[in-house]
Amino acid sequence: MKITDIHKIIRGLNKKYQIYAPQMKGGRLVFDKLRKPEDFDYSGRIPENSFKHIVYHDGKLLYEYQGTKIKVDEPKSPFLALFGLTIFDIKALDFYNHVMEKDPYFQATRRELVVVGQSYVAEKGDFADEIEQNYEDNVLEHVQFDIFLKRVEKNRFKLYTGTRKGQKILEFLGFTQYDHIQFKGLACDFEPANVNKKNILATYQGKIWEEWGKKCLNCGKCTVVCPTCYCYELEHTVKSKASGRVKRRWSSCFFSEFSEVAGGHKFLKNSADRIYNWYYHKHVRNHDELCLVGCVGCGRCDRVCPAGIKRLDVLNSLKPKKIK
Repeated sequence: MKITDIHKIIRGLNKKYQIYAPQMKGGRLVFDKLRKPEDFDYSGRIPENSFKHIVYHDGKLLYEYQGTKIKVDEPKSPFLALFGLTIFDIKALDFYNHVMEKDPYFQATRRELVVVGQSYVAEKGDFADEIEQNYEDNVLEHVQFDIFLKRVEKNRFKLYTGTRKGQKILEFLGFTQYDHIQFKGLACDFEPANVNKKNILATYQGKIWEEWGKKCLNCGKCTVVCPTCYCYELEHTVKSKASGRVKRRWSSCFFSEFSEVAGGHKFLKNSADRIYNWYYHKHVRNHDELCLVGCVGCGRCDRVCPAGIKRLDVLNSLKPKKIK
């Protein structure tokens, strides 16, 4: 299929769904609301931001109260389409689906969501992990999507479907030439996941984390752009003595006050503790609880870190030193 066919799919979806897709704005590639099909960036590059702000809202109203009466904000199922996600962000969306399995607001959004993926194309110096080119066997059967655009030439794509919903959409729009991929379940990450887990646990409270802690500015930029970071805090706004509202706000484990509890005690006392906690959470805790690594390898954290910290450098520094 050609680019004009992709535009046709976008126009068809736009009649029912609000579409978000990668596009150039002010010289930056961002993932945002798509105004017209021609604005869609089909380069396969990774946008600066992810889908996170669309499905996991910062500032989501949870409930309001007036005296003893509590009004819960009921979950709604908007018709949204995430168009042009790379395989990294599709994996991140699957990760969210497990972490937020019992979150009514996320699940309401996910219920009517249409996911359209596209092939990832690496840029020079891009950290993002290499993805096997055999999408059918090694990748697509282990992620959840509705439609996938696999690049076969510069401006030509092959269509895949992952759900009956995706098939219905394509057939309604007149596209009958596609291959269907049967979802076989999420792939449990073992290697190099187990190696990273072992190295992180072996270096707990080690000097290597003090060194990285000295470099880290604790700005939290990495957690903002990370498509799998989901830490939050509750924001209480008091209107009067008997009324107010509670919202869910994004937070970061790198913030000094994040681990503070009543009495002023902080479980993460310094920068070394906080950066260790981030890697432990991504590579150990998530893997133990979900059999999934909390890092999909998109490389966004590398791009935004003002201290120049690279994830791969950190993980490599934890490896046992060989004695010559």
